[in-house]
Amino acid sequence: MSEKTDLQSLPLLPIKNTVLFPSLLVPFSVGRTLSMAAVEAALATEEKEIIVLTQRDASIPEPTQSDLFTIGTKAVIKKMSRQDDYFELIVHGLERVSIQRVAKRDNKYLEATVRPSPVV
Repeated sequence: MSEKTDLQSLPLLPIKNTVLFPSLLVPFSVGRTLSMAAVEAALATEEKEIIVLTQRDASIPEPTQSDLFTIGTKAVIKKMSRQDDYFELIVHGLERVSIQRVAKRDNKYLEATVRPSPVV
């Protein structure tokens, strides 16, 4: 695969104090407006894929690229339950990815451009 064609842009779900690894099925509670918008954007697609990335500092309410680690996991949302002011998710980690770029999409949620980063 060439350098250009293996890049993929997906909604980004920044998480606090935990790490999602490939092949794991993990529940998450999502309550930040930015994160909820990313989940909705992922669910609007047929694949329901999202990038899950851990924050360096959990106290930052709206992280930017420098607030996030550079290695994350591409995941698929298996189940979503909408509560009053948050979502309950079950996500399945698919593959390890390297973050190339993080940008705000439509001023609603973060989107990550990633490249597969297999463990050698």
